[in-house]
Amino acid sequence: MTTEQFHYTIPAAKSATGKAHKITLPPFKQVPFGIMRKVRRVDPGEQVFEIFDQLVDKGKLSPEDSEALDVFTVEEIGELMKEWQEHSGADLPES
Repeated sequence: MTTEQFHYTIPAAKSATGKAHKITLPPFKQVPFGIMRKVRRVDPGEQVFEIFDQLVDKGKLSPEDSEALDVFTVEEIGELMKEWQEHSGADLPES
């Protein structure tokens, strides 16, 4: 398990600003328990959104980084989540 922040670069071609944008997230295994507790009762289709919204509310993800993700497709968010979990050594159940 790593304790280092997870960094993900949105390429300039994909970025809403036309410039590469680097987002920073805490290691997945260090997402506060309160966030995961709140997310567990949310509809599965909404859980990813709720995780990111809660991270912004808790100051663990900047609003700018959250907005930068708005250009992603569902598939791209899935890839980001997979890389974020792998970075931390976290395993999530298969859906």
